[in-house]
Amino acid sequence: GLQIQVLNASTSREIEAAFATLVHDRADALYVAGDVFFTSRRIQFVTLAAHHRIPASYANREAVEVGGLMAYTADRADMYRQVGAYTGQILKGAKPTDLPVLQSTKFEFVINLQTARALGLEVRGITAFAAGANGGLIVAGPPSSVLPHRNLIIALTNGQRLPTVSTTPVLGGVLSYGANSADQYRRAAGYIDRILKGEKPADLPVQAPTKYELVINLKTAKAIGLDVPPSLLARAD
Repeated sequence: GLQIQVLNASTSREIEAAFATLVHDRADALYVAGDVFFTSRRIQFVTLAAHHRIPASYANREAVEVGGLMAYTADRADMYRQVGAYTGQILKGAKPTDLPVLQSTKFEFVINLQTARALGLEVRGITAFAAGANGGLIVAGPPSSVLPHRNLIIALTNGQRLPTVSTTPVLGGVLSYGANSADQYRRAAGYIDRILKGEKPADLPVQAPTKYELVINLKTAKAIGLDVPPSLLARAD
């Protein structure tokens, strides 16, 4: 079955060591997580991936622009437009605390066809969930955009035996990593209590999630023939 291997790196030398491990273990593909350090070392990642002919997916399009294979990420242009609109409202007198917290609603899937050809990969329609003999990975976006198509995504990914990673366990994929919903609801209740006691919503601070959870669906993993390593299971909630 398929196996997931987690490698960590915090220096350029450790990145090289990680690739040496991937080559030794004959890894079929690589996913580079979103990280400031990784982004700063994107040329090193792209160069090593090309040298060792390892298909790699990235969490930002900058890596694809310098030769990386593909990326799935929030649409930067849309994010900048939202920032511009916020700036305009603030300059017109709106208080930053009165403005709602917005999450990205537009995402982009970017493929470098030149890199794909160099790796000997055939790029087919994403809606077909193309899966080669070595399997693959689907990274699902935020719940608001994927939940309406939950059943279709599960049917297609499980049918092609593709591991699916999402930000919510509700999707039903193999693995999810996201903010702890129960903790968010508790904090929301605390805010409601303060408002009912007379505090103004605009005076309350905007809080980002502080608790996250890693959920692994062993039933789905077994159904698609995926062996989850004990090291990853130990990290799961």
